Amino acid sequence: TTLTELCGSNLGRSEYLDFCKDLKGLIIDAPEAITNPDIAMRLVVLVDILYENMIPTRLQTAEQLTDLIHVKDMELAIARMESRLNQLERLEP
Repeated sequence: TTLTELCGSNLGRSEYLDFCKDLKGLIIDAPEAITNPDIAMRLVVLVDILYENMIPTRLQTAEQLTDLIHVKDMELAIARMESRLNQLERLEP
């Protein structure tokens, strides 16, 4: 699944909760930098939900997460998301 498919449209927490309901694991392909603050925030929300439900998740990218997202004033959210993704990557599907 690509980042654009998951976060490129106007989805909110309830849609992501529905998406994750029966999910056993997720691989997100993020091939390019994120400069859109809406996409970045949707990714944060999605990762929060994945973490709350302990769904194994891997973000495939050529860069470190902190280098992938180029949005001002999101440093704390990005750091939290990176920590949560590190934990989710260790889970077995």
